Parts: sequence; structure tokens; C-alpha cells
Amino acid sequence: EDDRGTARGAMAMELLVPIRFDLEVDGKFLKDAFCWNASESDDRVEEFAVGLCKDASLPSTFIPVVVDSMRRQINEFRVVEEKAKARMV
Repeated sequence: EDDRGTARGAMAMELLVPIRFDLEVDGKFLKDAFCWNASESDDRVEEFAVGLCKDASLPSTFIPVVVDSMRRQINEFRVVEEKAKARMV
């Protein structure tokens, strides 16, 4: 097997989820949108939230709000994906 087959296999394992934030905590705002690889471990969501809040100079009170929002959006996306797969069978 050549490198191209390996790269394709790695790409197939990614499940990119659109994540959108329009959050307010203690009078501070976070508005952002990006794609998240749902194949990442759950611990990575919290690590990402900590880094995002630090980079955006947001208070630590944003971290649990960001984590909750990301996990909710990832779970909702997975439910939709499973329903779509079930219809294809």
C-alpha cells in the first residue's frame, strides 16, 4: 500500500463538525465558527476551550460554557449523522 492510501484512510476517519459560538458570559462575548474533528477525544474539547479562552483573553468562566456548547453541538451532529446512515440502509 502506498502513502496515498494511508492518507485517504486517515481522512476518512475524520468527522468534521461545524461549531458555532455566539456566547455571552459576564458581559463578555465570544462569536466564532470553525470545524471540529469529532474523532478527537473528549479531553481535547476541554483543552481546546482553555486555549481558546486564553488566546481570546476571556475569563475562565467561559471555559465550561464553551465546553458545554461544543459537546452539545458534537452530540447533535452525531445524532443527525446516525439518522442519515440509518436511512441509507
